Amino acid sequence: MMRFFFIGNMIFISLIATACYQQSNITLSPDSLVEVEGEWLDGDGIISSFHSGLFETRSADTDEKLAEGNYGMDKSSPVIRIETRSLVRGTLSFVKCSLINPSNMLCTLENGRQFTLSKKVR
Repeated sequence: MMRFFFIGNMIFISLIATACYQQSNITLSPDSLVEVEGEWLDGDGIISSFHSGLFETRSADTDEKLAEGNYGMDKSSPVIRIETRSLVRGTLSFVKCSLINPSNMLCTLENGRQFTLSKKVR
């Protein structure tokens, strides 16, 4: 009888642990993808564009294309991963961004430097 009680408790604890794990596994909704689409401005006057998985940056004053690449969303966390090729330096970089709110993103470069992007209002 004690053995069945122990096994029953272990199954119950396993079910609760599984439910807690599944609730904490955050996935990005399609609404979040829509929030990322469009143009974003950084503090240096660079416009970053996100459109259907394609990413590019342009100078706000000359409209010169500075970099291009692609982006995608993590399925297991609310992170936007960007792979970008600098047309000026010829280098490849990886950036991770997170939406702070619908109007702001916090981004981190490979070297740890952070910057923010603000949604450009038309």
